[in-house]
Amino acid sequence: MWGVYLKILKLPAASVSARFAAIMLLVLVLPFVALLIVTTGNLSRIQRESANQYLSSNLRTVSATVDQSLKSLEFSHTVIFQDTKFLNAIKRLSPYSEREEYPDFLNTNAIKKRIAESAVTNNYIYSIYAYSFPAQRIFSSKVNWDPKFNYYTGENSEWLQAHLENTKRHPWCITKDINEGKLLISSYREIWDYAMGDSPLGLLSINIDAGVITGMLDEVAPKVPGYTFIIDSKGDIISNQNDSNREVFEQIKKLKPDSPGEGYFSFNIGKGEMFASFYTSPYSGFTYVIATSLNLIQTS
Repeated sequence: MWGVYLKILKLPAASVSARFAAIMLLVLVLPFVALLIVTTGNLSRIQRESANQYLSSNLRTVSATVDQSLKSLEFSHTVIFQDTKFLNAIKRLSPYSEREEYPDFLNTNAIKKRIAESAVTNNYIYSIYAYSFPAQRIFSSKVNWDPKFNYYTGENSEWLQAHLENTKRHPWCITKDINEGKLLISSYREIWDYAMGDSPLGLLSINIDAGVITGMLDEVAPKVPGYTFIIDSKGDIISNQNDSNREVFEQIKKLKPDSPGEGYFSFNIGKGEMFASFYTSPYSGFTYVIATSLNLIQTS
């Protein structure tokens, strides 16, 4: 276009009116084009901010609903830690190969009884684990006895690793069941006896089936076709879509756990553009994400 105008201006036979018309065309068209570009950019930004405001408001509701349930479950730790028989049993527990039959029977019964009774106090609790570091033995409220639990070193244990990697000490982590590999959300508490050293004696965890939490997402998330995710402080993810769209899942994984508390971003899937809004709970450290098409938000 520029070349055409310049050629018109340089034509030796061009009339004054033709030159004037060309100049006026430049003067009028260029600002219009610039204004159109700026306006389009502003509309796109306003469109995205409006979509984020809608989704972010819903994500706050999702976070508050899930947080309330998780906070009530944390109280189970307090009840267990008030049981001195349980704490003494963890303290006295010996490695399985070094145990004395009757004292070990009393100790293991005290541990099993406490976690089994606590596990049935709330319908959201899937299981409770109690682990002794010195004895390298673990107990589950769902399994009365399993020989491999008597020699549980924690090697390759995603359940134990989730606690060790939770350096920010957020109250809940995404992990896996020690027996079946089921996806869990777990709250950990270390068991200490400071008179015996500067390392914890044991570890207690209250575990929820991750499916229960994704079920909550389905109930309270906005009714917009798309994908809802929870990311914990370590970057582990659960979804209400069972990773049905792997491309979306991989894009969400790029959202770092140390991202700002809330915001939005876009990404392309095939020929389509996806819009994602996220919000991080100050209580759990979980980041809640909704990813959907921008057009679907506008028509919802």
